[in-house]
Amino acid sequence: MISNRAEIIAISNQKGGVGKTSTANALAARLHDLGKSVLAIDMDPQGNLSASINADYDSGTILDVMRGKVPAKEAVQHKEPFDIIPANILLAGYEQELISSNFGRDIRLKKGIAPLLSEYEYIIIDTAPSLGMLTINSLVAADQVIVPATAEYFATKGLEDFVDTIRNVQEYCGNPNLRIAGILFTLVDNRTINGQAIRAATDEYAKSIGTKTYKTVIRKAIAMGESQTNRMDIFSYSPKSTVARDYAAFVDEFIADRSE
Repeated sequence: MISNRAEIIAISNQKGGVGKTSTANALAARLHDLGKSVLAIDMDPQGNLSASINADYDSGTILDVMRGKVPAKEAVQHKEPFDIIPANILLAGYEQELISSNFGRDIRLKKGIAPLLSEYEYIIIDTAPSLGMLTINSLVAADQVIVPATAEYFATKGLEDFVDTIRNVQEYCGNPNLRIAGILFTLVDNRTINGQAIRAATDEYAKSIGTKTYKTVIRKAIAMGESQTNRMDIFSYSPKSTVARDYAAFVDEFIADRSE
């Protein structure tokens, strides 16, 4: 058992197709490889993180935990390369249920996973690609957020809306210490001049809101998709691939930031 409280990291961006689930998977797997105790929580009704490590639903899902039907400890599945509380499409209907609720609708996840905080060093939350109540619950529960983003105009423009949501969570949802740990560029093609310009502009924007863009970028590679199809993390499936090396470097950078 871990004596200290787990550090809770949400991987979040309201835009889909930015490598959010890939980042959650790689971060959790790499931290586990480095000897850390890691729990992943799938808060996306698409359930892609759950599927990527071949999770099942026999012991319950995060929906069951948030509804109070299954204790969080019983919903945890011990998989390779990390523990997980899975999600499936039934979670989508819970969004409306939360919107209609009058009491505690933004703390259901935080309350549900509270018994696990002494069991792990890291809890990684893969969030839904939206700014709805599922994502709000994820941000209320989190200590920090990593924002995967592609170097495209509309992808980075949406960061302003996401930052507004972070500020609302800080001010109105009882999580004033929530912070953006950094913006991680994913699916990068370094040959694209326009992408380089957008990355430079995002660097400046990140500084203006008190965060950073990670020096490490995650390059495009088919190995990531292949690893997920084969229900393996990228470090087990293709440890010498460019994307595995990139994600390893990113996790090293993430850990170094915490020690500063």
